[in-house]
Amino acid sequence: MAFDCAIDMLAGPTEIVVTSDRGRAADIASDLVAQAEHDPEALAIFITTRLDLAHEVIAEAKKRSRNNPVAREALSRNGLAILASTVEEARQITNRLAPEHLTVDAPRDLDWIQNAGSIFVGRWSAQPMGDYISGPNHTLPTGGMARVRGGLSVNDFVKLVTVQEYSQQGLRTLGPPASLLAEAEGLAAHAESIRTRLSNGGLVPEPVTISYPVPRLRVQRMKEYHPPLGSRDALRLDFNENTLACSPEVREVLGRISTSDLTRYPEREPIEAVVAEHLGVLPEQAVLTNGVDEAIHVLFETFLESGMKCSCLCRPTRCTRSMPPRQTRASSRYKPRRTCSFPSSACSPQSLREQNHCDR
Repeated sequence: MAFDCAIDMLAGPTEIVVTSDRGRAADIASDLVAQAEHDPEALAIFITTRLDLAHEVIAEAKKRSRNNPVAREALSRNGLAILASTVEEARQITNRLAPEHLTVDAPRDLDWIQNAGSIFVGRWSAQPMGDYISGPNHTLPTGGMARVRGGLSVNDFVKLVTVQEYSQQGLRTLGPPASLLAEAEGLAAHAESIRTRLSNGGLVPEPVTISYPVPRLRVQRMKEYHPPLGSRDALRLDFNENTLACSPEVREVLGRISTSDLTRYPEREPIEAVVAEHLGVLPEQAVLTNGVDEAIHVLFETFLESGMKCSCLCRPTRCTRSMPPRQTRASSRYKPRRTCSFPSSACSPQSLREQNHCDR
């Protein structure tokens, strides 16, 4: 069958290795004899650091193979008990043998096993159970082939076809280094195939998708705030409102006042656009606050639950450094980076551009 499909393996005579310091001699010997009866060329090896256990297993194997001529011949030819000086040496010998069948004492032994066709763990995992019940098949690597592959499985009869698809951004990012490697190898057409797509406007920018963090549940459940409105025939004592209509004189004065007369600060949209342009982000990703302390406070209160960790890319004042973490029970570290600040005198988008108060 190996010549009809690519299984990359010719299975030879069966092999068994038992690596144990705590096993029962009768259990170990019975597994050795069971695998030895497959073929006179079968290999049966016991590895241990205990001399007394090695003698017990040898004696038990001779007794159990007395009436089994095939097993007796295999043990006579290829039966070994290897006494290792240390546990580590026993493990190294086991991995170098790369046996078809391997029995070990406990699940923790799986941590050091690198090469084996099929592993049996613990006293109750008799190797013939793998032949008839739990094992996937009898075609396991022999002759040291377990160093490079496992047993035959359905995966050996499956043809894998790889599929590759680059996005525009993917080619924009990875294309230049790929082209450089092609040129280093002297494959000019390879490099040109990539450059053709990168040059002459061949790449149309993809729409940018913004991924926003999710506010914590308590914030999501908050209702939009509206000031309470009292009736005009009653005075609301719990809210500062004017229960009387404005006089004509007041209305005339208010009509002549513009927003620039009431505040020296500009609308936030133009400022957000300038800040976003300088930092290389979208305006939707720029948040304006009244100082760094307010920005940190809004961040903690909106997004952080108890136990969460946060890295702040701006430096708070000393009194604010520990306040938001205490309030939300979240931990934080501060790494100043990519912040924008400007004095009250820089109150227009144009002056912001000229004075360049943004700090990357």
